[in-house]
Amino acid sequence: MKDIIQMGETFPYSSMKYAEEEELALQEGDFTLTRTDAGLIVKQDKDGYHLHWAAKDVDAFLAILQDVLARIQEPASHEGKRIYLEFIEPEWIARLEQLKFRVVSHFEDYWIKDLSKPYPKGKEEIPVRLAVEADQARLSQITKACADQSRGFHGEDESFVKEWLETEHCWILAAEVEGQVAGATFVSVYGHDREAGTVLWLRELAVSPDFQKRGIGHRLVSASLDWGRAQGAKQSFLAADKLNDNAIRIYQTFGYVTQDPKGQINMALNP
Repeated sequence: MKDIIQMGETFPYSSMKYAEEEELALQEGDFTLTRTDAGLIVKQDKDGYHLHWAAKDVDAFLAILQDVLARIQEPASHEGKRIYLEFIEPEWIARLEQLKFRVVSHFEDYWIKDLSKPYPKGKEEIPVRLAVEADQARLSQITKACADQSRGFHGEDESFVKEWLETEHCWILAAEVEGQVAGATFVSVYGHDREAGTVLWLRELAVSPDFQKRGIGHRLVSASLDWGRAQGAKQSFLAADKLNDNAIRIYQTFGYVTQDPKGQINMALNP
């Protein structure tokens, strides 16, 4: 296991450098595969397999990928299960498509580099408050109702909502309309020691389909930026799928601009 982690740190191409240590830890049913020029950590999830990888080049990556495909597809019970890869190089897409993988999401990073600049306030008559424990079920329901409105987004379980609310420097802002929570943003602040200043991360924006196109998304983004500034944030970051035109239009209204068109490309077999 240590050898693979070292590959992730030293090889020029790797998804492991973006994963937390606990994400890479082996559980029952997980396994690893290594060559001198590539390594894979194969994690089972509810949909199939999530592969964390490191490689010296595309040929090494494809060679070890084909080895692991042969292994996990061999039992008849595993046929048709999703096999998921993150942080694929753009130049590798065509080669992976030959193996019947396809792009399932392509996240681009968007930044506001100076939060001191003015931004739209949205419909301030829409009340926004901090979410509390009693909101967990409704918040999960809203995010799941928005599943697949953006590639790669499938909503959040109540357990994730609970964990987010209990994590330091993480909050959920909830917009209330007609006496109920109609939408929310999941936000966090990080990088308190960064030379460029603390960052507000807008991880997630979800508005119930029953309340969309009423300015709630704009109001939530505005309230999130206000909250971030109150926590000392100097900049703001988010990631959006490049085909999520509706959300990107909202973000651009507030001054978010993409910094790296390459972004994060994720592919899957049997998505």
